[in-house]
Amino acid sequence: MDINARTAIVTGANRGLGRALVDALLDRGAQRIYAAARNPQAVRTDDRITAVTLDVTDRASIDSFAAAAPDADLLINTPERRPSNPPSRPIGMASPGSSPSTSPACTT
Repeated sequence: MDINARTAIVTGANRGLGRALVDALLDRGAQRIYAAARNPQAVRTDDRITAVTLDVTDRASIDSFAAAAPDADLLINTPERRPSNPPSRPIGMASPGSSPSTSPACTT
């Protein structure tokens, strides 16, 4: 894919995969990158980067971000990191030794 002269949006751009993708896009000649993050102050500084606040769980934040990036023609949506304390079983599954009707996560 030719990245030259493209304007990209990268979510989660302040850390991990998102930050690495911002670096890769810059190295490959992206014209502009909207670096979306909950904490835009943590986004890498470069003349081609526009750091923008984005919380993908908040509709108003999404609408505001969309208005700020009207010329984007490439979207890279990086996944949210896994919680540090994931549930021991899928939500809605009965605990060992309990029936689904008595499990607090299940209703009938």
